[in-house]
Amino acid sequence: MSSQKINGKLVENETSGPTVITSRPLLTPVGGRAQILSTENRETEEKLNQVRIVGRFLEPGQMCNGFRLLQYIGGGGMGHVWLAEDEELHRCVALKVLDLQQNVSEDIILRFRAEAQAGASLNHPNIAQVYTFGKCQALNILYIAMEYVDGENIRDRICHRGALPVNETLVYSLQIAMALSHLDQFQIVHRDIKPSNILVTQSGWAKLIDLGLARQFNTEISLPEGDDDLNFPAQKKDLTATGVTLGTFDFISPEQAREPRTVDIRSDIYSLGCTMYYMLTGNPPFSQGGPLQKLLQHQGDAPPDIRRQRTDVPESFRNVIEKAMRKDRNERFQDTKELILALEKVAEETGFSLPAMAGYITLDWIPKEKKSIPMILDWNIWKGQLAWIVPLFVLLTAIFVLDYLWSPAENEMVIPSGTSIISPYEIYPESSHKENRERNSLQQGKPVPVPISPSPLMEISEEGK
Repeated sequence: MSSQKINGKLVENETSGPTVITSRPLLTPVGGRAQILSTENRETEEKLNQVRIVGRFLEPGQMCNGFRLLQYIGGGGMGHVWLAEDEELHRCVALKVLDLQQNVSEDIILRFRAEAQAGASLNHPNIAQVYTFGKCQALNILYIAMEYVDGENIRDRICHRGALPVNETLVYSLQIAMALSHLDQFQIVHRDIKPSNILVTQSGWAKLIDLGLARQFNTEISLPEGDDDLNFPAQKKDLTATGVTLGTFDFISPEQAREPRTVDIRSDIYSLGCTMYYMLTGNPPFSQGGPLQKLLQHQGDAPPDIRRQRTDVPESFRNVIEKAMRKDRNERFQDTKELILALEKVAEETGFSLPAMAGYITLDWIPKEKKSIPMILDWNIWKGQLAWIVPLFVLLTAIFVLDYLWSPAENEMVIPSGTSIISPYEIYPESSHKENRERNSLQQGKPVPVPISPSPLMEISEEGK
């Protein structure tokens, strides 16, 4: 990645320079050894030759404390990245190395170690994991062994295939927002969110990489023991000097351009908003002019309306991007949870099924205060259903009250209207003349005594004897 100085401040250009990790390697470990595939990787060889011009550099096949270098991938001002094989565990790693013979400054060495310390404290599926950090005395280099991500970064994907579909942009944005939420839990600000620092695997997982510019608050950075020969102080709390701007000017927040030491997670949210704009259009929000003009545009100009270039972008998604990129950080999303909920709402309105998308299912981002609340007791779920719950409750209550009022008492017998009463003696056609007289009296409306005990059946039986 190319760097430029503007008014004494160091900024980087996203549109040029090598990629840290781009695509599949042409070297693959077989049985613990690396075999070179037949296809020649000219691009990698050209990158390696450019690095050799600077001076001494490593070669494929060399050993670095148990890691065998396989293929040069890329690099920049904060070191170079190799595909390497861990010969003990037989796995591929991304080995980021810093050559100490290149007259590197104290600030770069301390920042290199800070990157390792910050990455080692993180464990999230959307962040490339750091395995180990150390110094190889034989090669005189510092190195960071990291998770190797088999994929390509978003910048290269867009260069090869064009702007991304809306649903693809949405799911990548959600995953990186969840990664930023994890960083925020450890008081880490990335300070370099951009398309080339987001890797995407073939299965759809987005991985955030490169914590070289990250700032971790309330943490002291120290050199490893035994490095007294470097003649550097053992500890250093602040690695950002006054008057120095760190970041990539295509995606840098206004406050980070002014003073990178005072930024918080809202600066990363601004950069993610610029990255979402890039994913949907193929260009950064301010693509015209030189570096100084772009920095000034980030300070005062409103970004172009994304719907002028992409009419298929939902208005709700446009509003999320616009809010994330507001100049005043107090007017942006104040934390990643707000941003995640807004992106989820966009997905709901547009009909995207987020849980079915690769890399989305994770509970890490859910606010802790909501984890312990059962879904049935969550007021936010029920308050939207009151429009039909209240009338239904009133109706059921009215039915219950009316049913109670109209129901007969336990000691009452209700005879339905129109029902005739038949004497028990009528069931016996061979009854005596006395029974016939009683039946005639009943038909004429005269009272007829009804035997209670013994039963009518017993009385008839006795008369028949």
